[in-house]
Amino acid sequence: MNNLFARNLKYLRGFHRLGQGEVATELGLTRPAISNYERGESFPDYDKIIYFAKKYRVNIDDLFRRDLSEKYDPTDHVTHNTETAIKEMIQGVRDKIEAERVRADSRLADAISGNEYRDNEIRNLKGEVRTLKKSVKELFEIVTPESDGKE
Repeated sequence: MNNLFARNLKYLRGFHRLGQGEVATELGLTRPAISNYERGESFPDYDKIIYFAKKYRVNIDDLFRRDLSEKYDPTDHVTHNTETAIKEMIQGVRDKIEAERVRADSRLADAISGNEYRDNEIRNLKGEVRTLKKSVKELFEIVTPESDGKE
């Protein structure tokens, strides 16, 4: 048995202020099963190891190779990964909004110049452009919130 793994499980559960029963319930196990993992008397299946890594915000490798009681920061790898993911999502939304804006502008230009649509359709297209501009403004406000001086 990997005693470091067992010690890490016990330490991380305590760090997150969880009882063995709480963890057991989430995994569909009994409290003694969690106790056995933490004492190194039994070993969890791979899917449960993944659960522990996600629940306690650690790399699987760290569960087995690093004494987490010495220096554990649950935000070490999560913060950077989360920030990167959020930036990528925001960029994806911006790209989609820009593509829709270009498409709506193009349809509007076609409607105005070629008289391909009725006046009602032109109003609808102008409304789409206004909505997209509002969405871009709201997204910008989310990404760069103004300081309200309440710090």
